[in-house]
Amino acid sequence: MSRMLQLGNRLEQWSYDDFNLLYQDMLISTRQRVSLRTTRIASIEGQRYRISPERMLRLCDSLIAKGFKRDELLIDESAPDYAVVLQAEIMRTERFLYARCALRSGVGMREALLNSKHIEGIRAMLLLRQHLDTESMDTLERLLTEYPDSVVELSTYPFAVGVLGSNTIFWEVRNY
Repeated sequence: MSRMLQLGNRLEQWSYDDFNLLYQDMLISTRQRVSLRTTRIASIEGQRYRISPERMLRLCDSLIAKGFKRDELLIDESAPDYAVVLQAEIMRTERFLYARCALRSGVGMREALLNSKHIEGIRAMLLLRQHLDTESMDTLERLLTEYPDSVVELSTYPFAVGVLGSNTIFWEVRNY
C-alpha cells in the first residue's frame, strides 16, 4: 500500500534491482544514507536503517543468498531523523482520539517511542494540528476513517519531505 501511495506521503523507495542500477550508474550518492525493509511480515532480519549504499548492496546480496527474493527487498531513502518534530502512533477509541507520541527526539521511530507520552482527546487533536500541515491532516483523517480499527504511525518534520512534498511521512497503518 505504501508503494502505491495509498497511505499518503512516503520517502523515495526503490526495488533492489532499481537501486542496484542507479548505484552502478552513480545516480545514488555514496554519502546518502538508505534503509531496508522487506515485504515479509515481521522480518527483523530484513530491517536496517541509515546505512551506506555500498553496505546496503552487500546486505541485500547476503539476504538473497539466505533465501529472500529480490522483489521482497525495498530500499528507502533514510528519514531526516535529526530534524523530526513529532513521531506518533494515532488511533481512535470509542470515546476520543489517542496519541502515543514523542516530540523532537532526533532519533528513529522505534527509539523515540520508547520514551513516548500518551495524550488523548482535544489535546491530541491540538498537537496534531500544531505540527501537521493541511495535506497531512487530511491524509490522517482519511486513514482513520478508512481503517477505524487501526493505528496510524507517522513522523512530522519542519519542512517538506517525501515524494508528495508534505511535512509528514506515513509509515504504516496496522490493526491493534
